[in-house]
Amino acid sequence: SHKARFWEQILAKINVHENVALRDGGKIAWAFRKDSPQLRAVVNEFIARHRKGTLLGNILLTLSKPKEAANAYGRAVQADPGMPDPFRNLGVLLRRIGELKRAAEMLRQAAELDPKNPVGWHNLGICHILLENVEEAADAFEACARLGITDKLNAVWHARILCSAGREEVALEHLERHLKKEPDDAIALHHVAAIRGETADKVPEAYV
Repeated sequence: SHKARFWEQILAKINVHENVALRDGGKIAWAFRKDSPQLRAVVNEFIARHRKGTLLGNILLTLSKPKEAANAYGRAVQADPGMPDPFRNLGVLLRRIGELKRAAEMLRQAAELDPKNPVGWHNLGICHILLENVEEAADAFEACARLGITDKLNAVWHARILCSAGREEVALEHLERHLKKEPDDAIALHHVAAIRGETADKVPEAYV
């Protein structure tokens, strides 16, 4: 599946099983409302410029060459250095192929260009974790916390990194914000208790 190959380049722990087919013979097509000549013209122009065989078309179809894709995003960065998306996409790809220092720089620029987007700070924090830069990771995850990310797994993970950097109060705020939406989340409740020192020696290993 082209979708599986796409995400395989971004999420390191994905394993694609080529011998398992959820569906065979599927086709992808454009569909839009009848009598839309302007939209038809735009779509036809895009297809003509980005069909299979062009650089971007090959990237969109397969992403089988992440280094080449990174080079393409690099040119996009140079063409419009005020756009955060090329920096973010380039950073994620560089992280995927192991160029962590350069990835961190690209993700930092993306986050600074779009500071209200929590995904940018989250990606930057992950990169710094891989670089073993705990303080820099905590900075990024604190920015996420301030923006109100309340995803279950990320809230707990961010809180752990913040605690590692000595920022227990920020970690508590982050978890308590999450618990307002999911008050029965046992993992988050255990972490709150551990941070407060109420049951630090009783936190199950699965939650640590």
